[in-house]
Amino acid sequence: MSSQIPPSSLPPTFQENGEPAHFLSWMEGQLSELLSTPKPGLKNTRANWLTMAANLLHIPALAPPGVLPWNAMHEQIKFNEVGLALLYNAALRVPSLLAGDPVLAQALFSMICALCCILDLWVDADVPPEEGYLGPSELYTRAASIGAALLRGLGDEVLPEAGPQAREIVRELVNRCLSIIGELLSISEDPDMPMELEICSTPEVAARLKAASKVSGNLG
Repeated sequence: MSSQIPPSSLPPTFQENGEPAHFLSWMEGQLSELLSTPKPGLKNTRANWLTMAANLLHIPALAPPGVLPWNAMHEQIKFNEVGLALLYNAALRVPSLLAGDPVLAQALFSMICALCCILDLWVDADVPPEEGYLGPSELYTRAASIGAALLRGLGDEVLPEAGPQAREIVRELVNRCLSIIGELLSISEDPDMPMELEICSTPEVAARLKAASKVSGNLG
């Protein structure tokens, strides 16, 4: 870690065996269980995996370039790497993972979009490779893949009582993203930076993300 960074601004280390280490260990254990359980058996424990997905909102966000060097965010990088793998496989393997919880689905998608925006800033930065940790481009590719997997999972929802609502969420999210792209392309003057973009601006989603950020602030 750079000696130029004040110690108070550095994230905690896994070696301290505190909450960050416990949370990472929990995610790795969940991922191992998810991958080792036959897919038909996951259907009966969907409620447990839904709770797991909600806990992934607690993953600490990455800082943009200029705030911390990439290699000073080991914990956040590893959290996001394992968390994305966990959510990706859960979205693909657990039937109707987000059925009946549209707020969580939108909150997770918003979290992933925010992560992609931060990683997009990092892609052009000069980040030296480090063994055992993903670089910005690799993490960006994984984040984009899980965003697509979430939308695909919602669009393929088969439960009669949840299917129409799930597909309506997909339409709303896609339309909102297209609207944001249109707004950005229509800007004629240099905007004030940084810009704040809201994928999902409903009070319920905002409250879910705010509550999760209070917990993640104690992890990273």
